[in-house]
Amino acid sequence: MKTTLQLSCLTVLLLCSYVNGNNTIAEPTLRNDKESCPLFGAAKGLDRTLAIRSSNIDRSYVLHLPDNYDCNSLYPVLIGLHGYTGSGSDFQHQTADMFAGLNLKGYIGVFPNATESSPGSGLTSFNDLGSRFDEGPKGPTCTTPSHAYDDFDNCPNTEQERLCHWGTSCADDLSFLRNLIDTLQMRYSIDAKRLFLTGFSQGAQTAAGLACGLQDKIAAVIPVHGFPAKGFSCGPAEKVSLFQIVGQLDQTVNGVGKESADGMIYDSATTTASVWAEEQHCAKNGSTPYPTIADGYLGWQCVEHANCASSASIVTCSWLGDHIWPRNDSRNPGLQAIWEFLSKQSK
Repeated sequence: MKTTLQLSCLTVLLLCSYVNGNNTIAEPTLRNDKESCPLFGAAKGLDRTLAIRSSNIDRSYVLHLPDNYDCNSLYPVLIGLHGYTGSGSDFQHQTADMFAGLNLKGYIGVFPNATESSPGSGLTSFNDLGSRFDEGPKGPTCTTPSHAYDDFDNCPNTEQERLCHWGTSCADDLSFLRNLIDTLQMRYSIDAKRLFLTGFSQGAQTAAGLACGLQDKIAAVIPVHGFPAKGFSCGPAEKVSLFQIVGQLDQTVNGVGKESADGMIYDSATTTASVWAEEQHCAKNGSTPYPTIADGYLGWQCVEHANCASSASIVTCSWLGDHIWPRNDSRNPGLQAIWEFLSKQSK
């Protein structure tokens, strides 16, 4: 893989770059104009939907530069993956409600759009990898019978014969995210040690599922109400922190080790944390209290696998919530806890 170059706008400026169908990034065109700060279609303090081509497919993402963006500074990046049938804009504005927070905290927000089941269907999904299998290392990934979700055109015809009809995309989203990160690093002033990946529901399942494939690029993963299919949790060998949120009342994506309402079976939050902790060489006991700014909100409490040899943080937070982001009309304690956690994380 081509080495990513960290280019500062203080010394050189990027005029153009693109991702071609072979998943390689073209060399940027440089100039010595120190006073310019090209935004490549983005806007400070606002959202812009931008395009990228990956694996011979046209993809899109919403990019939000903080209103204080300056090429002479480095900014952390938060990539957010939406849930099943959602969009990048939905995740930022409706699910997590983080538009104002990105500006306040000085983060670059990146919200990829998943592929549709068929052109114009509006049914979107990422490829989390684990849901491609009916049988995993720990047995079936669904009960019999289970709900049969719609098929995606980018999946083989054998999808219709599957026992566990997860109905998720077969797009190469791992390559998509790697290409997207590479492109962002070439175009914008990014702190390469503070790239973070979060998601909700199927987006969280994807964030956790692709963590190992992105471990050389990301510093932390924050899955919210989403976990890998049973038996498919993967703990990165490189230093990558984990901050996962589980709803004790969530039956849409059950994170406590039981089948979900649709018959799909996920690894529990406890299992996911243990797999990560083993790879990060943390204490086996994951019950060390981890205080956060959200403590007490509808039973919110967090525990961690302490003393990780990698210096990573492996944290699980639970609350008395259903399949919703932990917030209400006046407070967003889930996001507040995430900001607090990320402020302490670096590669």
